[in-house]
Amino acid sequence: MKGFRLLAGFPLFSLRNWGVLLLFVYCLAMGYRLFYGENRLSELSRLELRQSRLESGLAGLRFERAMLERNVERLQEESLDRELLETLLRAKLKMAREDEAVLILPEAQP
Repeated sequence: MKGFRLLAGFPLFSLRNWGVLLLFVYCLAMGYRLFYGENRLSELSRLELRQSRLESGLAGLRFERAMLERNVERLQEESLDRELLETLLRAKLKMAREDEAVLILPEAQP
């Protein structure tokens, strides 16, 4: 069966033509998904940027946690570091020694 001929020498129903047409439609569909679909390239780059920011924040939090764990170890009863305890009392609780004079300065007005 020679089938319909759209143009001279160009069979309409040949397997090769259908394969090329299916490949073309597939490439169009993949291109659409790449640029306009749910997982498009711009979304991927935005998510990679967010991931890098979160990883840097996580590194900072890990460092802060290590510092806090070290301070907790230094404040344990078995190995109490009196200098650290005094520093924390002065900074956090605004405490002073008995032989010290405390000056309360007025806040600067804007």
